[in-house]
Amino acid sequence: VLSVSNSAAASTTGLVIKNTAATGVARLQLDANTATGFAQLEVAPTGNCTLNVPGQEIWLQNRLTGQAPLIVETNGIVTTAYGQNDLSDEKVKQNVRDAEAIFDRAAPKRYDQADLTAVRWGVCKRLQRRWRSRDLRQRPDPGKMAEEAALDLLRRLASDFNVRDARKLYQIAKREFPDQPAVTVNRARDALRGDVARQPGQERGRGPNDRLQADLIGLVVTDVFTREAVTRALPNKNAETVARAAAEAIPNYVVTTDEGNEFRTLEANLPQGVVHRQKRPEDRNATAVVDRTIQTLKKDLAGEVARRGGKWDDHAAEATEAYNARGRARRARGRGDAARHQDNAEKFQHNKQLTEGRQARLQQAGAFRAPII
Repeated sequence: VLSVSNSAAASTTGLVIKNTAATGVARLQLDANTATGFAQLEVAPTGNCTLNVPGQEIWLQNRLTGQAPLIVETNGIVTTAYGQNDLSDEKVKQNVRDAEAIFDRAAPKRYDQADLTAVRWGVCKRLQRRWRSRDLRQRPDPGKMAEEAALDLLRRLASDFNVRDARKLYQIAKREFPDQPAVTVNRARDALRGDVARQPGQERGRGPNDRLQADLIGLVVTDVFTREAVTRALPNKNAETVARAAAEAIPNYVVTTDEGNEFRTLEANLPQGVVHRQKRPEDRNATAVVDRTIQTLKKDLAGEVARRGGKWDDHAAEATEAYNARGRARRARGRGDAARHQDNAEKFQHNKQLTEGRQARLQQAGAFRAPII
């Protein structure tokens, strides 16, 4: 402890740390608890006084108890006793003066009935303008409504009359509803384009089990050559559900589908060697065989549900078997016709040989007489 005292009357007592050299500093260092508490007050030879307190707060305290009026925190924020952080006292006072000036300029105003009427009138006018603009934005377009109505009408007629040709559908619509100007041939094509079951087919198979086509009312797979069908009822159209059902229904063939998202994982889930082809958008007839199968199955299922009740998937297996049985019967009749044609061809050839032999013998005998034309 360093103590400097002076008891003489009217005298001055002090401690001076002086560095008379041209360089260096004069420093007073305070160290407590092995530099846990540490501070340096130093003066540079060129002037300026620095209080160096690394990692510690600086308190300027003139109170007996409580928080110091001014604290410099370790992060550099200055805290004053009235709780304003990072604000100088002068800035706070200026803000207060500005607020006072704003409130001083505010003058009370009294509104009479005429003023209130004008305000209400202005509010009503603004509301009217906003409502009118909103009504105009939401008002339906009559032309667009007529187009949608025409498309709905054409779709219903296509289903009722089982029409697959756009021009025929247009003619039926004009005959049944002559007062519908929005019905056109192009809209008839648009109405049929949404139902791939009404598009004619062209793809041909070279033999049984050569070309398959697939589409959904459940899952329908059709052999392009024999027209035999395999169906699976599906709970939904997710790609995973369709792929699992297709793996059971499709053997090692070439299978053609449309570009629906439900077929995007088909090839990855089919047996090795299966080739999956997707029809081009401009080729409307690429999957016409399976579309025709679906159209026939829809009719058969509708009849079964109407006669026996239940849902369509309750009768899917029976309808598919009936469809395949009809196809086999047609093919059997075709094979019988082909056999008869073959037999007739052989008989014709035999008769031709007999006739030519007789002509030769008659010529040799000199009794042949050429036909007169």
